Amino acid sequence: MTKTKSRLRSILMRVSNWGRGGMFEVAAELKNALKLTRMHNRMIESLEVIEEMIQMAKDMQEAMKRHEELGLNPVEEAFYDALADRPEVLLSMGDATLKKLASELTEKLRNSTTVDWQFRDSVRAKMRILIRQLLRKYKYPPEGQEAAIALVLAQAQALADDWSGR
Repeated sequence: MTKTKSRLRSILMRVSNWGRGGMFEVAAELKNALKLTRMHNRMIESLEVIEEMIQMAKDMQEAMKRHEELGLNPVEEAFYDALADRPEVLLSMGDATLKKLASELTEKLRNSTTVDWQFRDSVRAKMRILIRQLLRKYKYPPEGQEAAIALVLAQAQALADDWSGR
C-alpha cells in the first residue's frame, strides 16, 4: 500500500505543475494507480479467504481428533454432546457410560426412524419413550432428562434426512 500512496503523491505533485498535454499523462497515471489499488485490495480479500479456509481445515482436524479420542463416530458424538450438555451429568455418569448410551441411542433411533417421523406426533411420542427408557437404563440424572430428551430429538431431526434415505 505504501508504493501506491507514494505513487499517488507523485501524481498529485505533477498535477500542480501541469503543462500543455500533461493532463492526459496524469490521467493515465491515475488509472494505473487505481488499478494497483484495486489489485492490492483483491489480494487482501483473497488472503483473508485463504486464512479462513486454513482455520476451517484446522477446526475439522481437531474435530476428527476428538472423534478418535472419544471412540465415537460423528453422529454418536453429536448425541454424546447433547447428553453431556450439563457438566454434572458427565461427572455423575462417567465418560464410558455416556459413550455406551450415545452409541445405543444412535443405533436405536436410526433403526426406528421412518421417512416422515418428524412430522407424525405418534412416532415422535414413541421416540420420546425410547429415549426416556434408555436414559433410565443408563441411570441418567432425572433432573435433566426432559432437557436431554429435547436435545436428542432436535439432534435426531437434524439427522433425519440422512437416516430416512439410508
